[in-house]
Amino acid sequence: MKYAVIAAVCLVMLIPIITMIKKGSFLKSLFISAFQGLASLLAVNALGLLTGITLAINWYTVAASVCLGIPACISMLILDIIL
Repeated sequence: MKYAVIAAVCLVMLIPIITMIKKGSFLKSLFISAFQGLASLLAVNALGLLTGITLAINWYTVAASVCLGIPACISMLILDIIL
């Protein structure tokens, strides 16, 4: 069961990469996605003054935001609210 979950996560992570390669603009899409993830992380911290919910800026959160984009920021926000 553990390996099936790992395989499913790997397949889900490959779908955007395959789509970017097929479109022919892999690097452009990669940089845009990385920029959007970093911008969303910074926006969450800027709006944290109003909402009271912030994310710590460290290597792990920046790496997750740059590599995985906006869904990583949303996931970290949900985990921050729950935990």
